[in-house]
Amino acid sequence: MTYRAGDYLTVLPRNPASQVGLALRRFGLAADALVVIESARSGAGLPVGHPVACGELLASYVELAQPAARAQIATVYVCGDGLDMAPAVRETLIKA
Repeated sequence: MTYRAGDYLTVLPRNPASQVGLALRRFGLAADALVVIESARSGAGLPVGHPVACGELLASYVELAQPAARAQIATVYVCGDGLDMAPAVRETLIKA
């Protein structure tokens, strides 16, 4: 791997397995369930355009230690409209 001027490297810590397990159970997701993130924006640090396991996504790509901001919750709710979300996910987003 080579780096050029303007390249950057992001180092993200892994969330503890206990937190990942809690999030998976709360939202009724299986750790090995595959999802594909589709985004018009790039650079968000998420694995866009290819399957990734929910367990890996929650362990390595999202921050589980901090509460989500209302704007983030609203974005997820709007983007998820019409999708077959787990009932716990939709319920949590509606309450926020």
